[in-house]
Amino acid sequence: MISPNSTKIETLLSTSLRFVVPKYQREYAWKESHAGEFFEDVLDYSQPEAGNLFLGTVIFDISEEKKNNLIIVDGQQRITTILLLLIACRQLAKNLALHELVMLIQQEIAYVDNSTGKSLGFRLDSSKSIKEVLNFISEKDWNGDFPAKIDKKRVKLQVAKLKPIYSYFMEQISEFSQEQLSRFLNAIYQAYVVKIDIPNRLEAFSIFERTNARGVELEVSDLLKNYLFKAEVTNLEERWDQIVRNSDNTLLRMLKYFYVSKNGYVSKSQLYKKIKSYSDGLTPEELVRKLEAFSDYYSVVRNADAEGIHTFFLSIECPGMGEKEYRAVPVYRALEGLRLFNVTQIYPLLYAALGCYISEAANNPALGEGLSQKLIRLFEVLEHYHFINNAICQRIGNEVEKLYAEYCVKYSTSKQFAKTTEEFVKELKDRRASPAEFASSFVELSYAPENIPVIVYIFDRINNFGLKPGQTVSMYNPDKTYLRKNHNIEHFYPQTPDKSMKPDPEALKVVDNIGNLLVLSLFVNSQLGNQSPEQKMSLLENQLSQNIQNMRYVQNFIQEYGEESKNWNKDTIERRAEAIAKEAYIKVWNF
Repeated sequence: MISPNSTKIETLLSTSLRFVVPKYQREYAWKESHAGEFFEDVLDYSQPEAGNLFLGTVIFDISEEKKNNLIIVDGQQRITTILLLLIACRQLAKNLALHELVMLIQQEIAYVDNSTGKSLGFRLDSSKSIKEVLNFISEKDWNGDFPAKIDKKRVKLQVAKLKPIYSYFMEQISEFSQEQLSRFLNAIYQAYVVKIDIPNRLEAFSIFERTNARGVELEVSDLLKNYLFKAEVTNLEERWDQIVRNSDNTLLRMLKYFYVSKNGYVSKSQLYKKIKSYSDGLTPEELVRKLEAFSDYYSVVRNADAEGIHTFFLSIECPGMGEKEYRAVPVYRALEGLRLFNVTQIYPLLYAALGCYISEAANNPALGEGLSQKLIRLFEVLEHYHFINNAICQRIGNEVEKLYAEYCVKYSTSKQFAKTTEEFVKELKDRRASPAEFASSFVELSYAPENIPVIVYIFDRINNFGLKPGQTVSMYNPDKTYLRKNHNIEHFYPQTPDKSMKPDPEALKVVDNIGNLLVLSLFVNSQLGNQSPEQKMSLLENQLSQNIQNMRYVQNFIQEYGEESKNWNKDTIERRAEAIAKEAYIKVWNF
């Protein structure tokens, strides 16, 4: 018989068993936004008399308990993040010279030999995608620097998953005093989960599927749904199901953004109380209608193509946008970029801005096209800002979350869309990474499977900069199969030089750098093959010229680097990367 047990984190971490992420599990996938919500919840519960934080349900397969293993069926993301947070707390304790506290925290992260203080192994056998780096930083003597290699193995991708979250945690706690750190650690240890131990692996899978189908983590939505059912809202079951479908398995986040779009920042722990308080001024029917409207919008901005966005503008009677179908295209392209960057904090802001826009446009029809262009520009500014700060400079994703929440309130209470947008854009400019910071990160961008969409996106935007919607050539498309079938990334200096070439060892060191890359059609890419840069340039100028006539950036490349193809080397590649970075910041993604 399965008996769920309420278990504190300190109890969970004191077990002699090791937590194991099985190979069939997905990789560690939390981003800074998830970590930000988690941190805010812990911080809220570190206040006096705040109670204990509930962290949901965790499910363990205990079939290997005799081998000292607890196999994580559900809870990998939370357990990994808790350990990352403890590693950050350990680092702060070091900075504060709290040596005894360092040892106590280390005992939660790893098994420690009480006689020597040395690690006997790590508490978590994590997913392969982060294992080496997580183990490296779990060591008691780690100094806070992330490695480029471990045992001669490059770990750049692992660092990219863990460093932003660790850095975010360190930034948030860096000013804590000893007392604040102790309260914060206590909030972590006193937080609790509902722990379910399953003795049979097949049964564990079954429980996991049923649990996730019901959305266990969505406690707020259950409370809200119960509240609305009690009010006997008309056709609520059918309407609620549509709201859930629109959320696309992110119901908790959608409900948070719904509240933020009107009322500003809220932590997850306070969300239900805040929504309930907000609804006090509404009838339950009015609340459901507002939830339906927001969920429709949420689904569109996360998933719809240009046609779907135009249909949405028509459905909400958005002046200047519904009547002109082509105006949905730049909005879609901006959202396309933001989806690529995995930026979600913009959703409540844009919803509030749309409401303000519709109000001003309806009250001042004479503003006409000028106002609609300002709305389009707002979408583009957000795309440009997050490309610079997040996609390239890898800054913390939620660094502007509270700014956006503040402007949600400003848009919701303002009747002047243009003026509020002007103020917002000015604030965003002040937070934009400097040209030097951008360039230093941009020139390091290299070819790798995970970078292919961003690289194709970059050349797409450079090629189509300044063109009207009907003139653009679509190189980037979020459909991965489209990317593979229609456009390929070309290494101008070949990765595997043709036998007729004398390889340049220095050029091969930077062969994957963006300064050596072009995005071309599959046909053109196949024709170039592994020939020398000089031979490739000749083909582009002659036999293949008709195939690239609508590729402006390739034409510019030929004009600028035609002669240099005869001696295409490391210096040229690096210089071109710097030139692309400069053009990107000053022109293409400027605002």
